[in-house]
Amino acid sequence: MKILDFIEKTKLTDRSESEKAKLLCFFHYKETGESVFSMPLICNLFVQCGFNVPNSSRLKTNLTKGKERAFVNSKGKTATIEFIPAIFQSTEKEYAVLWEDNITIDSDSELIDEQKFVGRRKYLDQLIYQINHSYANNCYDAAAVLMRRLFEVLLVLSYQNYGIDEE
Repeated sequence: MKILDFIEKTKLTDRSESEKAKLLCFFHYKETGESVFSMPLICNLFVQCGFNVPNSSRLKTNLTKGKERAFVNSKGKTATIEFIPAIFQSTEKEYAVLWEDNITIDSDSELIDEQKFVGRRKYLDQLIYQINHSYANNCYDAAAVLMRRLFEVLLVLSYQNYGIDEE
């Protein structure tokens, strides 16, 4: 998942500093598998997302002792923190679905180049538009059916063009 998509889907810009830190740490965990966080890492996550750098001592206090407590100090390492298991599980339950989309294929180009094939016959133009639109919206089976229909029409037209449609 891309960080901009995560920011948009979680409405991160509207949240408090502690909530932002919690969700950014969760994002970092999902992307890298690291479950222990340092304050410089959290501040770096803020900067990478375009947010202001937080006061790290105040933020650490809010994350580990405040009313929005979501982390505990790591055992043996005083400079790092890790999720409270119950908070982590509730965050996972709420936001893990954002990483489960295995079907969507992002495509920046059309399946059939409209500049080359559109403008000759209106019914063929409609088929090409439908194919591209279906493919762009991840309706791959529909696009395949429409492509077969287009192929059949083009096959008939080519036979008529060569005068062998009776054969």
